[in-house]
Amino acid sequence: MIELGRVYDRMTPRPWPGMSAQDTIIWMRGLHVVTQPGDALYYNVRIGSQNVIADNVPPAIAAGWQRLNAKRVDVVLERDGRWIIIEVRHIGTSAAMGRLIQYRDLWRIDRPDDELELLLVTDWLDPDIPGMLTQLGIAYLVI
Repeated sequence: MIELGRVYDRMTPRPWPGMSAQDTIIWMRGLHVVTQPGDALYYNVRIGSQNVIADNVPPAIAAGWQRLNAKRVDVVLERDGRWIIIEVRHIGTSAAMGRLIQYRDLWRIDRPDDELELLLVTDWLDPDIPGMLTQLGIAYLVI
């Protein structure tokens, strides 16, 4: 399940849905570096929650359960048919890397044919992970 929600552009004023105060500061610095005019931006994107729920659960309860258990992607950017999953993180560590890998894998369940990129935007990057990010094909921006 992927719920993109409302589409925004790079000129949409903050606050952006679901973004913490610390991450908002980082994204304010990175927004115009990462985005281009014409990009479609989606914030707080629900992804995943393929949990099977018992057949006797009312549909409204089942839908609520799936929404509550879905993962939340900070930003998804669409540019010319390409998709970029963006994790905005104060202090970029292996946890942020793991989230991006999980988001990628969950995205591919629903949309295996999409051209997909991963990007970590952070204010500080753990010095042990740039090599791993590069090996995994994850771009990063320290801003």
